[in-house]
Amino acid sequence: MVFAADHIPDYIAQALVDAEAQHPGLAGEAEAYFFSPYADTDLGTETTARAALAAFTYEGFRFDTSDWDLTQYNPWFLTSCVALDWAVNQYDTALATAS
Repeated sequence: MVFAADHIPDYIAQALVDAEAQHPGLAGEAEAYFFSPYADTDLGTETTARAALAAFTYEGFRFDTSDWDLTQYNPWFLTSCVALDWAVNQYDTALATAS
């Protein structure tokens, strides 16, 4: 499993949509905090991303990241699974033809 940095903006956006009614202005603050060109927020690893999300507060709002899945299967692992399935099918076909 590898860190899936591309999942973070989606999780943040969904949390902001869910909480904007109770915390007006939250989306703008979070946008500036996490995604501004001048932001000093490190979302590069799972540990630093979770720390940055935990550090962000706005009028009592805090991100609950406990159920956020920030990992994904390594693309090479998925390719290996497909290749293994193909190899087994090739073997089974060759074995059936030889019989």
